[in-house]
Amino acid sequence: MKKQKTLFQRFIYGVKLAWNLPSMPTSVDKFHNYPLIRIFRVIGGISILLFLSSPSWIDNSYIKWIIFVLAMIQFLYIAVISFIKIGYIVYLWKNKRLEVRNSPIDHIASLTLKLATCIKGACVAGGAGATVLGLGFGADKLLEEAGHPPFFKKAIGNQLNNILSGLGYTGNTEYL
Repeated sequence: MKKQKTLFQRFIYGVKLAWNLPSMPTSVDKFHNYPLIRIFRVIGGISILLFLSSPSWIDNSYIKWIIFVLAMIQFLYIAVISFIKIGYIVYLWKNKRLEVRNSPIDHIASLTLKLATCIKGACVAGGAGATVLGLGFGADKLLEEAGHPPFFKKAIGNQLNNILSGLGYTGNTEYL
């Protein structure tokens, strides 16, 4: 007589399957893990941190522009990889690759696999969104240093104001 799996065991099985599921195609994964690309990712990450923090010890405007260009290239790389990952997760979902074997019997594992894969994809999108916001605010800082008015803070503030107004929030919008 076969032992029945508990709901928790089915749930854990679905999470394990999602954890081991590749989040991008193997060709993109090989490129992403290529040694020169990994070095670029480190340099790009450092340049994003330097750009966002804009340390006072960097006085040379050429160095600031080099850091800005490296940060933008890194941002574009992150954005492209994020879109590829999200597209691949949608591809897996539509081609029913997120189904557990014997799924008519084991619905819990299939649902957990789909949910965990979506969470995995949402984390990718959230990371790219946070990078966009950070680079936008950093670009505003460069614009202010050059004597121009900030652009991204006002644009994001206006959009946030529209969203909050649509939700019925009529509080103090002085800071938006």
